[in-house]
Amino acid sequence: DTWTIMIMQYGRTGLTEIALNIFGEMKANGCKPTGSTYKYLIINLCRRKGRKVEEAVKIFDEMIRAGHVPDKELVEAYVGCLCKVGRLLDAKKCTDSLHRVGFTIPLSHSMYIRALCRAGKLEEAQALVDEVGAEGSTLDQYTYGSLVHVLLQKGRMEEAMTKVDSMRKAGI
Repeated sequence: DTWTIMIMQYGRTGLTEIALNIFGEMKANGCKPTGSTYKYLIINLCRRKGRKVEEAVKIFDEMIRAGHVPDKELVEAYVGCLCKVGRLLDAKKCTDSLHRVGFTIPLSHSMYIRALCRAGKLEEAQALVDEVGAEGSTLDQYTYGSLVHVLLQKGRMEEAMTKVDSMRKAGI
C-alpha cells in the first residue's frame, strides 16, 4: 500500500518518471503490484501533465497478463488517452478485449465512442455508432450525448438536432 501511495502521489503531481522508478523499485524489492497500483500508475501516465503513453500501454498489458481486471474508471482514462494521442487501433484493441474480463459489449462500445468524441474524432465515432446500430446493440444516453456534444462543438448544429430527433424516436 505504501508503494501504491507513493506512486499515486508522484503521478498526481505530474512526476511520472519518479512514479515509474518507484514502480520498478517496488518490483525489484519483490513486491507484487496490486490492481490499485496498476490503476493509479496507468491513470497518471495518461494524464496530460507527465503523459507517457508508451509506458501506459506496456503497463496496461502487464496488468492484464498478471490477471488484474481494469475497472471502468481506468478503462475510460486509458482509452481516452489513446484516442487523444491518435492511437485509435490500440484503443479499439483494448475495448474489443474488454468482454473477456467481464465488460458487456455495449458498454465497451459506449466507452470507445465517448473517448473518440472527447478526443474530437467525430467521423470515427459516427462510423462506430453506425456499425453498432447495425449490430442491434443499444448505446446509452451518455454516449449519444457525447456525440451530440462533439457535433455542436464542430458547429454542425443541423446534424446534432437530427441525432437528438433520432434519439427521441429510439426512446432515449
